[in-house]
Amino acid sequence: MLDILRSSNIGEQQGGDDGEKGDIVFGWGVHILEGPNHANLSLMLALGITVASLVSCLVVKVAETSEQGFGIGQFLIAVVGCSTTALYFALEDQ
Repeated sequence: MLDILRSSNIGEQQGGDDGEKGDIVFGWGVHILEGPNHANLSLMLALGITVASLVSCLVVKVAETSEQGFGIGQFLIAVVGCSTTALYFALEDQ
């Protein structure tokens, strides 16, 4: 593998103190990852879905009709999904 890199222009020095060409230059680099923290956003989405499910189950028990509980649950899931998406794109633009 080292011979492949030496034969290509990937690792050639363009100039140096010792004047040797063809040496591979090894060094440290910085890899910057930009963008929102996907793990935290996923955790917030899971927490929002959990809260929406709990509220939906609570309404089902209190109102004793499943239609109202599941309707409120669907609305809350839509709000959580849309707000998480809006938050993601807002953080992506920064």
